[in-house]
Amino acid sequence: MFITLQMNSDVPIYMQIHDQIVEGIASGNIKENTVLPSARRLAMDIGINFHTVNKAYTLLKQDGFIIIYRKRAIVRQSGNTSLDSEVMKMWKENEKKLISEAIARGLSYEEIMNLFKNLLYSIKKNKDVM
Repeated sequence: MFITLQMNSDVPIYMQIHDQIVEGIASGNIKENTVLPSARRLAMDIGINFHTVNKAYTLLKQDGFIIIYRKRAIVRQSGNTSLDSEVMKMWKENEKKLISEAIARGLSYEEIMNLFKNLLYSIKKNKDVM
């Protein structure tokens, strides 16, 4: 697994790890039932504190992307993740913010839709999602 951290970023390191694992799952680069490196192993490999990776794994578990079984982090099958009302509410708030900003910057409906389609395509480029 390849994680790239930006130490000068405003995004906390644990969140960068979380986001990159989610992107890996979405793109198919991290397959279902993949056993992720232990938190200690990943922390040593990328040179950060164990608790930082543990926090990322805990968040991934809470979000339904992994399960922890006998101290092993395993990527869940894609059909097993649930979208509760809090997750949907957060998504809608984030979408509203992004779309509002795009409109305020003068993008048309077609440009906004193309941005989303291109992003979706770039993440799922090897899968039939449309």
